[in-house]
Amino acid sequence: MVWSEFPSFFLRDPWAAFEPSFPRIMSASTEPLPRANFWGDESKLLAVIEIPGVASENCDVSVQGKALTVSGARPREDVEGERERGDRWSGEFTRSFELPYEIEADAVEAKLKNGLLQITLPRANSSKPRKISVK
Repeated sequence: MVWSEFPSFFLRDPWAAFEPSFPRIMSASTEPLPRANFWGDESKLLAVIEIPGVASENCDVSVQGKALTVSGARPREDVEGERERGDRWSGEFTRSFELPYEIEADAVEAKLKNGLLQITLPRANSSKPRKISVK
């Protein structure tokens, strides 16, 4: 039957013919880099951002209002030979985060250890909840 072959034509991978010519050496990930986690309480936020291979002198942190921006550069690896696969990223990066409240910019602290950038972001006094006594 001709009809039974028709659907299988559309189920084939159209890029399969190109696989031998174009090896998969680049990741197709659409995740933002670098990756980050945030923890917080009433007094501060803690941001932990993965930036392995980035030296502290190649990393910038800035806070303005309710925005945190982290930028930097990770050098390309100099290894002899032809790269067969490339999952690790290199080059410049910038990532901005909207914070839930304003930060006391003068009290922000950042430490880089073992590829993890830890940023302590104290909450601005003007944005802390206040208890109002009723008279």
